[in-house]
Amino acid sequence: MRTIQKTSIAAALIVIAIGYQNCSEFKVDTSLGANMSSLGSTGSAGAVLEPVTDKIDSNCELNPAYDACIIKQSPSAQLGAALSTTAATRRSQLGNAAIYGVKLTSLSGNGKLENSTLSVQSLKATITALTSASLKAQPMTAGSSNFEQVNTYYWMNRAAEYLDARTEGALPAKGKGIKVIVDDTITGYEAGTNTIRLKMTDSAGAVAWNGDLAIHLFGVANAYLANPTGWNTLSASTHQTCNAVDKGCCTAATGCAGAIRFGIGEYFASCLFPNRTKIGDGFNNATTSAQALPGISRDIASAATKTASTLFTAAQGDVRSMGVLYASIWWEIRRQAGTQSADIDRIFMEHLSLLNGNDSFATAISKAKTVDSRLFSGRYSSAFDSELSKRGL
Repeated sequence: MRTIQKTSIAAALIVIAIGYQNCSEFKVDTSLGANMSSLGSTGSAGAVLEPVTDKIDSNCELNPAYDACIIKQSPSAQLGAALSTTAATRRSQLGNAAIYGVKLTSLSGNGKLENSTLSVQSLKATITALTSASLKAQPMTAGSSNFEQVNTYYWMNRAAEYLDARTEGALPAKGKGIKVIVDDTITGYEAGTNTIRLKMTDSAGAVAWNGDLAIHLFGVANAYLANPTGWNTLSASTHQTCNAVDKGCCTAATGCAGAIRFGIGEYFASCLFPNRTKIGDGFNNATTSAQALPGISRDIASAATKTASTLFTAAQGDVRSMGVLYASIWWEIRRQAGTQSADIDRIFMEHLSLLNGNDSFATAISKAKTVDSRLFSGRYSSAFDSELSKRGL
């Protein structure tokens, strides 16, 4: 199993830990590419969580109803098994996992996997013709990242379409042209260049196999793009160095901006996979438990009863663990809203522009309540207060 990397909390580059999993050999009839012209521009699938065109289909490779065959959420989620450390077996596993047949939406029509919100690229060879040969490529193909490009485009674009439609156009990243590199040497979001980087190595595999991790980073990018100058500096009084990571821990149970930022990514990813909120379980290459963070599992639904003081002590203030708590506050309010959950998504999205590096959990929620007051006349104010009280905040 791959060794987990530490998380960098520098304002310029947010790096997350990655682990890998995935499934079986996936062969493509390359002759199909010669008989199919590149896809043109396509429309949005909108606020439908799972478009009716997109289905698990073991015959995806040969079914012309689908533009591409990808992995749903992550290899572990799709396979129900850990990835082998043997390359040939892992390649076969990944091919078996890549059976989620999908249509590619919101394409600009220039032959690339891009639109005004994001542009997916490769250090090896960026796809420039959207044919069956490139879109139904095999994971772990030597010298190629075609599969990883398609998988990443689908999940980030799906998150953009879904959340923007649900929040009535409030997505901060909309039209901001985020560059996404799927085969980089590091994983994180670089605010200065508006670039999401996903690590890929021949020995360990690709972060881009995991749609939930890609969406997490897309969420982090949205936090920055909502208020670029607000994130220039993280407060020295609410953050401290830990485990050799600068500002990697909050100084108090009241939380800190670094934790809020991580929590934003968790909320984004969970919105796309609400029935399986275990995010990043590729880290521990297992399927029975979520990624283990200090003092907590990386699963916001399971954190519903966690108090800030208890978690702070157990996690020693680790911003990732505390971030799961922040996301779980929102997740509980979203759950309680029931059929009106889109209201909570909109409040969440619009509160991003008010956040900065000085915020605690309480000040961030206070800002969210001002959005609730403006949009919904304070309909959810008591729910926010109740949730903060439950967490000891």
